[in-house]
Amino acid sequence: MPQVNMNFFNPDVFAMGVIIGEMLTGLHPCGKRTQRVWKDWDRKDWEQWAKMGNREISLGIDPASKELENLLQQMLSFNPGDRPSDVEALNALIGLLFKLDEISTEFLKSLLNYYDAETGKYEEEGRLSALIEISRLPGLREEVKNELTEEFRNVEKDLSDPKKVVHFCRIGYALSKYLLKFGGENDKEKAKNIAEKMIQETIKKKGEIKVFHRYPDLYLQEVTTPLRDFEVYSEMIGFGKEILEEAIGEETTREFFENMDNFTKAAYFYCIASNLHSERKDMEAIGILDQCISLHPKEPLFNNMKALWKKSHLFIENALKKPDKEE
Repeated sequence: MPQVNMNFFNPDVFAMGVIIGEMLTGLHPCGKRTQRVWKDWDRKDWEQWAKMGNREISLGIDPASKELENLLQQMLSFNPGDRPSDVEALNALIGLLFKLDEISTEFLKSLLNYYDAETGKYEEEGRLSALIEISRLPGLREEVKNELTEEFRNVEKDLSDPKKVVHFCRIGYALSKYLLKFGGENDKEKAKNIAEKMIQETIKKKGEIKVFHRYPDLYLQEVTTPLRDFEVYSEMIGFGKEILEEAIGEETTREFFENMDNFTKAAYFYCIASNLHSERKDMEAIGILDQCISLHPKEPLFNNMKALWKKSHLFIENALKKPDKEE
């Protein structure tokens, strides 16, 4: 039976049963048209139906359809304890739908995996952002520090694959930013050490870090993303670079990267170029890209960005040269 990964996708099984029942039959599981139910029912009606109302779901006479009916009845059970878990329900649904329509089910499975990854990504990013925001409150600073430190240590225990290294860099970046913002000199040294470890672990996975390790929602077969693996590698290097610059200064950080391999130095300079471009200093950014090209000539990203940034610069330059229209 096909399986669907469910890292963060935790729907309410009862609600999922209602929605799927509506999708398959065109009716609310009470047997009425959904728009009529929404129009006529109030909160008391909804609660009464959930606790004791009829479940009228008819899908067909073939065995797979009957199995699917039974599964939906279980998902809509009056007693929450009798309902399957979210993982059991979803994988059972995928298995039954696979029997009914194999091709459509493969599309559905890809769609579910996409939204699983998408919600997981935003949940994680939102959580880290929220932690940094609430750390502004003096009463919660120590609590945030402890949570970030504990998670960092747990992630640090196993950095065996690229995805874990990417997660390690993101947690390390959040913890380091906290230490630099609220800590003393000792914490500045800790942030420096974390940044160096982030860079070292990223270098170990050089060539293995892929786009979908950072953006899992982009991992769909036969989908071409404009992002390149090198950009994700550069982003992880950039996390460490930013922390080092705050902790030991830009010049010392530059000296630190001078001892790196050309691939990593190209990533370092690409971060600088990207920052310059974001500040609308396109010609300076293009000059830095030339250094990237000399260090890593096989990476097509640099020439692509160079052409794009030149076009952007010329567009803005021409716009500024245009005389104001006379009234």
